[in-house]
Amino acid sequence: MSTILYALKGLVNVLSLLMVLSASIWLLYRYKKNTVATILAAIVVVVLLLSSTNYLPRYLAIQLENKYLPFDTLVVKFQHEKFYIHVLGSGNNYDPRLPANSQLGLAAIGRLTEAIRIHRILKNSIIVCSANSMLGLETQASVTKRAAILLGVDSNRIEKIDTPSTTKEEAEAMHMRY
Repeated sequence: MSTILYALKGLVNVLSLLMVLSASIWLLYRYKKNTVATILAAIVVVVLLLSSTNYLPRYLAIQLENKYLPFDTLVVKFQHEKFYIHVLGSGNNYDPRLPANSQLGLAAIGRLTEAIRIHRILKNSIIVCSANSMLGLETQASVTKRAAILLGVDSNRIEKIDTPSTTKEEAEAMHMRY
């Protein structure tokens, strides 16, 4: 069942929506509904431009990121409580021939690198890796943990949550567990 849901997630995207709208435009022109077809065509062009360039996503990300201050390790460096550094999943390519750090995607490597940087500053920290495997292979949490170990993190200072499949589930699992 999870394989079917995984396949459906890939089918419902902007490109398939644009294809359906384009077919609708063709039908509307064919049946002489030119005004509606022209409006729909304009919408398709705008959606295509917004979804195929990085201007809108970059603008939205910058607006969101500017709401928050960067993490300041000096504020918490001298506290003695335990800190959990959560490394969210963001994709990996399972290939057992490669080392774990070569299996992680670019975003996952960036997240793990930042987690290790903070982990080295905060002596009472534990890195928590999360994300499952949609295909039933080794979970991304496991691959990320192996990559962290390859990059010099003590295996006793890394934990993993193997079940979440979305960012929301990862955050909920982290909240419930710690």
